[in-house]
Amino acid sequence: MFVGLANFAFLLRDESRLLTALGNTLFISVVTTIVLNVGSLAIALILARDRKLNEMYKALLFMPVVISRVASAIIFGCLLDPTSGFVNYSLRAIGLGKIALPWLGTHVVSLLVISAIIVWGGLGVSMTIYIAGLKAIPAELTEAASIDGAGSLRRFRHITLPLLAPALTVNFCLIFISCLKVFDEPWLIYHATPPRISSTVSTIIVWEAFSGSQFGVSAAVAVALFVLTLVLGFSVLFLLRARERRMP
Repeated sequence: MFVGLANFAFLLRDESRLLTALGNTLFISVVTTIVLNVGSLAIALILARDRKLNEMYKALLFMPVVISRVASAIIFGCLLDPTSGFVNYSLRAIGLGKIALPWLGTHVVSLLVISAIIVWGGLGVSMTIYIAGLKAIPAELTEAASIDGAGSLRRFRHITLPLLAPALTVNFCLIFISCLKVFDEPWLIYHATPPRISSTVSTIIVWEAFSGSQFGVSAAVAVALFVLTLVLGFSVLFLLRARERRMP
């Protein structure tokens, strides 16, 4: 039977849950995108400057990429368990029990933990893109600027950063769009029953379909997520491309 927009109307009846999931998704996306880009760019600059043991460092930093996100989420969930996790156990063992936190039980902390897991797993790919961008910058430009008396900060601001703009655009868009669809970490850390404090739009899609048997509602949320990803993805791409054109 054709129901028209009834499934979307059903979503609006539980507006607070959907808005919470949307807020969580955007929080994770923004925090992860900023931290991952800044961290991977800093590491890429260090590796580009110091060539000793360069390949070994690259391999170590890229290793989390080959680990399944499912396995990463399960491992971090075990480590950060507030009662039996290794992190809090170690803090109590060395007399720092006062700072043992319920890592997975508070709103902001749980979202930051999810963001940290994504950053850990995606650092290698983002770093590789920036390293490729740095290698494409002609060495003559930085050498000439250095001879003219430009310091490291000025060379980075006026030469490296403008020429890295395409790599920055690629990384920002890939990471941001990927985070809008985040599912594995919040779902698996909370044993397939993510509470409202850590729910994302993707977890609502799966929960409504396979736990609540509301396939129509799940499809409606999926359509809303597709539209959101399309709008925000193209907006970020447009802003970053405009930034590239403004750069000298």
